Amino acid sequence: MKVTIDKTENKVARLLIRPDEDFDFHLPVKYLPSKAKEGSILNVNFEIDNKETETARVRIQGLINKLKDKNN
Repeated sequence: MKVTIDKTENKVARLLIRPDEDFDFHLPVKYLPSKAKEGSILNVNFEIDNKETETARVRIQGLINKLKDKNN
């Protein structure tokens, strides 16, 4: 996926999803490449982290179990 940095304000960048730029999202500037600026086009890649997903699932299940135990 490609995005255009539309603007930055208060250390947050507005990124437009290319090519149509009909959708946007905001991201703290600290996560952008150091030389990125308004008008820069960035490549963005997403991938599933199965290990982190499973760790989070186990943690949330543990919290759910604690709540269930409290109510019994």
